[in-house]
Amino acid sequence: MMFFYFGLFIFSLTGAVMSDDFCKVSPICQDTCDRTCTNPCGCDGDDATVAYGGSCISADECQGDALLNLRQLCIDSEGDDHRCPNMIKVVKAAEDFATYDFRIDVRSAEEWVEGHSVVSLNAAGLAGSPVNRYMKLLDNLRNNRLLVYCAGGVRAWGASVNLLKFGFRDITTVYDGGFRHLEAEIIKTSEGSESHPSKAYCYLKGSSAICPQPLTISHIRTAEDIRRLGSHVVLLDARPADRFPETLPNATRVTIPEVKEYVGRLGPRVTVVFFCQKGVLSFLAAKEARVAGFTGPLYWIDNAGYPELIHIPGIELI
Repeated sequence: MMFFYFGLFIFSLTGAVMSDDFCKVSPICQDTCDRTCTNPCGCDGDDATVAYGGSCISADECQGDALLNLRQLCIDSEGDDHRCPNMIKVVKAAEDFATYDFRIDVRSAEEWVEGHSVVSLNAAGLAGSPVNRYMKLLDNLRNNRLLVYCAGGVRAWGASVNLLKFGFRDITTVYDGGFRHLEAEIIKTSEGSESHPSKAYCYLKGSSAICPQPLTISHIRTAEDIRRLGSHVVLLDARPADRFPETLPNATRVTIPEVKEYVGRLGPRVTVVFFCQKGVLSFLAAKEARVAGFTGPLYWIDNAGYPELIHIPGIELI
């Protein structure tokens, strides 16, 4: 069932390149916008993007020494400058890897194929291309928490600046390394822990003999996104009924001590989706299912749970 993630998230720019008309919409913009540093505002309009204080961005701020100076300023400001994404080191990014709504990998398609997180989006070239070329991939993510990384930090910075200028807000950038450094840190931390595999490890590796597949709430728009996981999907509530008496209409209550017995009765074609309140118990229950020998498609809903799922359109039909 990993093909669900691949089918949902892989996007190619081939045939999807759009003309960049942003610098043609206003006489003021014609001489001040840089084509590779997209300025989304009308410049002389009332609804100009608030990024960078709402002013038009000149080409000088988008390239050369000015851009490098701004990068260092953003590193030093620790998130206090409105022009900057949140700049973090690899160690912090690895620690928080599973908490983001989406992970944006801006390495080349060739680098991405050689190794990537199974729940990452590849936006190759975003560091130096107008953001409007990527709208098919990114347009619905404006209000989500995004982690942006590349191979060493430079392309991630450029991509993040582009996103800020296009109205994206909650962006965190890895500045002192890239995917391979993140991967090494996540694996080292997880394998050195008694609770291995960690959430971050499973976000990195995906479904395996020890890992369930993460399914974050940000990836679920309607109940169809859950139904398509398999021909026979069962929703399992890992929360104890005495503390959380309400559950989803068609969910079965299976707490961690009950997991082994329950999954032992399931057939190989059943797709199991655990949920809880915030993603903690559901992850532990899903890991327990793997320990118990369940080899079928196995997911846990993360970074949310019943309070959010109950509002998903069509959830009562699963």
